[in-house]
Amino acid sequence: MTTINWGNLVFCKKCGYENDDDALYCENCGTNLSSINSPSSSGRRKTNKILMVAVVVLILGIGVIAGMMMISKAPVVNNTNVTNENQNTQSATQNTSNNGPEIIDSNSITGNSEIYGNFKFEWKTYKNTEYNLVIYSTFSNEVQNNLKQTGTLSMNEPGSVLITVDPKASGRSNWASTTSQQGYSTIEDFYWGYFRNQYLMKGPIH
Repeated sequence: MTTINWGNLVFCKKCGYENDDDALYCENCGTNLSSINSPSSSGRRKTNKILMVAVVVLILGIGVIAGMMMISKAPVVNNTNVTNENQNTQSATQNTSNNGPEIIDSNSITGNSEIYGNFKFEWKTYKNTEYNLVIYSTFSNEVQNNLKQTGTLSMNEPGSVLITVDPKASGRSNWASTTSQQGYSTIEDFYWGYFRNQYLMKGPIH
């Protein structure tokens, strides 16, 4: 007696019992049915495997695309730390011409005086226009530590220069004074010819 494979059924070659096409042994007599290869069964198994692989690939593809979209929409975090000096420079840029301020001087001194004792004074001077300079300075002594000051030199009226400092070296209030141009036609010439030696090189302003 031979085993017959009929449609989705496998007939046992020994007893003729109708078994499911994926059965390995006859459900009636226990005969090994593995020698029977059902084309329809193997074809369906192969098709199922292909479908499963396609579904997995599709899911992975959707996940990758979604991840890329989320990354592209994520906000950019700026972790840059801005020092006081950079903030001052930025403020100066906003209040000047389109070309921005030009640094014309950067220096520091240490000294001793009856007013301040042992001190250190450092500064950077920016030219905004022919008639305006901004000085960012830092002052330290036994009482004050890294006191930030902002000074300005402005030719507001013919023949005079307005000098302002905020705050004073004492750390309280501000200071303003008007002096003559000393014969200089531009604020930069006034700075180099008079103000720097008479004020900055002697220590903090007021």
